[in-house]
Amino acid sequence: RIYEVDTSEKTVEENVDEIVGVINGDNKGYEVGKIDWLEKYEDKLLKTDPMIKNYKNITKNVYEKYAKEYEENTKDYHKYIQKELEIFLKNLKGKRVLDVGSGPGRDSFYFKKKGLEPLCIDLSEKMIGLCKEKGLNAEVMDIESMNFEGNSFDGIWAYTSLIHVPKKKMKNVLRKIYEILKPDGIFFIGMTEGSFEGMEEDEKYSGEKRFKVYYTEKELLKILSGYFTILNISKVKLKNSYINIICKSKKTHKKITSKW
Repeated sequence: RIYEVDTSEKTVEENVDEIVGVINGDNKGYEVGKIDWLEKYEDKLLKTDPMIKNYKNITKNVYEKYAKEYEENTKDYHKYIQKELEIFLKNLKGKRVLDVGSGPGRDSFYFKKKGLEPLCIDLSEKMIGLCKEKGLNAEVMDIESMNFEGNSFDGIWAYTSLIHVPKKKMKNVLRKIYEILKPDGIFFIGMTEGSFEGMEEDEKYSGEKRFKVYYTEKELLKILSGYFTILNISKVKLKNSYINIICKSKKTHKKITSKW
């Protein structure tokens, strides 16, 4: 698709994927001086393009429509993250785990069988319904506005759920995760590897589009390092490549100042 935006200097027409690639530092052919207005372009695009502006509802509606299909398509994904599950459980110091963007509750059901006390949150009512069918505690909640008190959880699990959070909002989400984790709490994050931000079609769901972001390992480590100590990094190659990171909160009784 072609987008057009007026800046104070010129009108720019570019393919949106290429624009985002420039912002993420992948397209080196552009002059450094152009990055400032490209960032403003991205900001304006998120606010004005109808599809991207409504990224949250559009993405939610896909999960509402294909909740059962999604559950079936991902039911055996534990085989791809078995090592990560074991490391996560080994490092937990308590039983209370928040499953952020839980989907149908596959991972929380596993945690419950292991004796933990998981809580599922997801924006999709249908997904939360599937969680409750499994006997799980579950609430409809927006990842971008979690309302838990500080030090509420021993562990937080976010497997390919934060891929739907715009990059400009990710720092705030990670900061909230840091706040609601207990000192030395364990955080798992699984993300798609690459450099992309925008609406992406999925052939498994009739070509419906969902908002997604991809991160490089360097990007992820940079935004995590302010509040977390990295314990383990692994990658899984399926149709896409995924980065899985297990980390521990740096939280102490003293206030941590982010280096971001």
